[in-house]
Amino acid sequence: MLSFQLELRIIKSFGHLDKKSLSMKLKNRVGIVIAASIATTSLFSLGGYLRNSQIFMPSEYKLIKKIVNKLSKKNDLGKREIGFHITAGDIASYYAKELGLCKKDAKKTCYYHSYLNPFKKHPNPEINEIINLSYLSGSGYAWASPLGAVRISHNLFRLIEEKENQMACIVAHELVHIINLDTFNDSVRLNEEAKGLKEEKRKEISAQIRRQSEKDADKYAQEMIIKAGYPKDSCIEALDHLMKTRSLPKITKLDEHPPAPIRLFALKEALPTQLDQIAKAASEETLIKWRYDRDLNYLKFIPQ
Repeated sequence: MLSFQLELRIIKSFGHLDKKSLSMKLKNRVGIVIAASIATTSLFSLGGYLRNSQIFMPSEYKLIKKIVNKLSKKNDLGKREIGFHITAGDIASYYAKELGLCKKDAKKTCYYHSYLNPFKKHPNPEINEIINLSYLSGSGYAWASPLGAVRISHNLFRLIEEKENQMACIVAHELVHIINLDTFNDSVRLNEEAKGLKEEKRKEISAQIRRQSEKDADKYAQEMIIKAGYPKDSCIEALDHLMKTRSLPKITKLDEHPPAPIRLFALKEALPTQLDQIAKAASEETLIKWRYDRDLNYLKFIPQ
């Protein structure tokens, strides 16, 4: 709708014309205004569409989409929407602290910088340099949130060296945590097994439960990627490869992940039985669609 002021200006500009001519001029002018408005709206819509187009999203997100599409053809991925976001990683917090951009002490942390978008140019050149350094250093990792999101550090893609089958196992492992509601179920189990115990013992039991969940997720992920058609040793290769990119830490009772050698042994031991079960199992499939948001740095699939 044209505003009253705009209509008045148009009428005054054609005050010398007769009614018929004025009517035709008004129609033409209004038509031009409407056409311009539609064109402008269309351009904004097209710009938004192209910005969030999956054709133009970073190659790392394209790899995730390719992997999950392949997993979905032979696996039940549940009914939840699950998203992925790639961030600078925890090493970015270390560099931010070194530059004095944040202060890490008993009350404050530098976690903000670990969540920086690595695909965005920031006004502060120090932030951009932190992102670059974080990609080139530090141990890569992936982490599943009970809220239905998988966070992957950008440098993990460099460490995996574009080996799709190994990244498929990492993605599958994190999906398992979300699909199986591991955070919730582990807390239920903890409350049952640690009821009435002191806090120190409760922490030990919590860590023990988490270690078992990690081993189970390893095995389930191995089964998923084999069903999807990836080489049967993919998860073993991924774990062995990443193990050799870092030093083995000292084992403690509060570790939430089993030592890599123990995880490797468990995967190898489970493989023959899994291959036999997969050969006999009925095929599963999950129909999904995708949405990408460049501003949120977020890619998610939606089960149909």
